[in-house]
Amino acid sequence: MPNRKGLLTEFDGTITPTPITIPIQLEDPITPTTLGTAKLFIDDATDRVLLHATIPWSIPIADNLSEAIEIGAKFEILRNGHSIYKAGDSVAGRSNCSLKRITSITYLDINHPTGLLEYEIQVTDLCGIAPSEENLTFDTDSFVIFTAAEIEANNP
Repeated sequence: MPNRKGLLTEFDGTITPTPITIPIQLEDPITPTTLGTAKLFIDDATDRVLLHATIPWSIPIADNLSEAIEIGAKFEILRNGHSIYKAGDSVAGRSNCSLKRITSITYLDINHPTGLLEYEIQVTDLCGIAPSEENLTFDTDSFVIFTAAEIEANNP
């Protein structure tokens, strides 16, 4: 067999074209919402899985709002239903704008089992400071991209 060290040998991912809207209720936890999935069959425990997510999101706010808003989003990557990585990002501002952010998450999974691995990225919490009368939403602005790539081990 030819030397395959470091080669990308399997790839999967999703592009979620439909915008996702989640109501923000700062005093209550949200239901985790899946933003993307990927599946790989890993035949060697020494291989690595490179995961990458690009999540464009915004918090539209009213033009007449005079108070500052800061909203944080928590994201989580799951493997076969179990959390393996968590990350967060936030956006802040005032009225007359839409608070926009592109969150990029990269994670290298090196402690995985062999067999079929199902990866999922979710938004798991939205928290922050906002006027209580404001009806805020977390909106994905365009395509959410989530990919998984198997990389062959650098074993001798």
